[in-house]
Amino acid sequence: MTISSTVHNATSYSFEAGEQILFDANIWLDLYPAPGATTPNKSAFPYSSAFKRLVSSGGKPIVEPIILSEYLNRYYRIEWEVGFKSRYHSFKKFRKSLDFKSIASSAERYARAILQHSRVISSSLDAQDIETAVRSVGIGEVDFNDALIISICKKHNFKLMTHDADFHSAGIEILTTNTRLLPRC
Repeated sequence: MTISSTVHNATSYSFEAGEQILFDANIWLDLYPAPGATTPNKSAFPYSSAFKRLVSSGGKPIVEPIILSEYLNRYYRIEWEVGFKSRYHSFKKFRKSLDFKSIASSAERYARAILQHSRVISSSLDAQDIETAVRSVGIGEVDFNDALIISICKKHNFKLMTHDADFHSAGIEILTTNTRLLPRC
């Protein structure tokens, strides 16, 4: 059974002191983009502004290892797809190359910046949480990582900042600028 999420506009949301917001990988990619992401992301500015407002209010962005892993993997794939796919026909070959080392070095700098500006939490999900995630995937509601993110938000009472419309029926609070998620006025 799906439950509608409560959605807030990240552009106008008023953060409270001490508020903890779990940032999705797509938000980190807006804030710390892979250089090969040649298409300017129109959503980046509002999320950058929301990030600054959250920190100014005394709040803290939250990062979880699953999300940092998604960020890094997407960062590497963007770079491979844009600049190295013709040279390395498989991502695994690219990952073992000298070219990858410079990409990984850049991604590591960004990952360290994310860690520096965030509070890292370990999900501490239990077997029931994992079972719920597997069931959600099995009935086609969400992918596995998204199901884990939903469980993390529910367990820790976090709001999720995301641009991903897949969370519309997650039953959590969401901050976004995605018009497909925002309530129609």
